[in-house]
Amino acid sequence: MVKEKAAILKDCNIRTHYNKDFAAKLRHSLNEFDSDTHKKVRVEARKCKVCFYLRGTRISGQAFTTTLCQSCGVSMTFPTTDVDFYCLPCSKELLLCVDCGGDINLRSRKKL
Repeated sequence: MVKEKAAILKDCNIRTHYNKDFAAKLRHSLNEFDSDTHKKVRVEARKCKVCFYLRGTRISGQAFTTTLCQSCGVSMTFPTTDVDFYCLPCSKELLLCVDCGGDINLRSRKKL
């Protein structure tokens, strides 16, 4: 389908507007990431800075899902297919992000 130039221009301007909005939101998220503005809430949620500030919501299916904590093996049930790697007690003890399993403070480690 070939569009008229007026329609192409309108589409271009709409997409440009959304791209500018996306860039502004990304800049805001990066500023929050750098300053860790919500550190207390982030740590209580057991998430690393990347998962908390930059990843946003994850795509998941709408189905109750049961999985095991990768550290202690306790059974965990979630209302969607978006499941955590670790239970909250293990995440707290090991200082690991429940979402991605990485270090909650983004530090490389030689041991747990």
